[in-house]
Amino acid sequence: MFEDYSNDTLWQPLYFPLLLIRSITIGMILVLFKSYGFASSLFLFLMSLAFVAYMAKHRPIKDKSNLVFQIIFDIIIMVVSLLVLALSIMDMRKVSNPDIRLNIGWAIT
Repeated sequence: MFEDYSNDTLWQPLYFPLLLIRSITIGMILVLFKSYGFASSLFLFLMSLAFVAYMAKHRPIKDKSNLVFQIIFDIIIMVVSLLVLALSIMDMRKVSNPDIRLNIGWAIT
């Protein structure tokens, strides 16, 4: 299992621990900040952005196709979290344009 991952730099072998920390942190954010939509969506977006940057910079997966697939998957997660952040900003500003909300909702699904 570990032979599929690079060990050239310090950050590459940390892929699994960072993935585990990310998963636990997402769960904690969703539970602890459920009443604070903007804060939780902002944290989730920033975490997604940081993980995409980590994957692009350190390339911890040896196989190019698996690496590209994982980066695309993380970019999709980042875009969805950005859309959720946009919805939470609309909630904060009391924007009630149902067409925009419907379009964002369709984009998320």
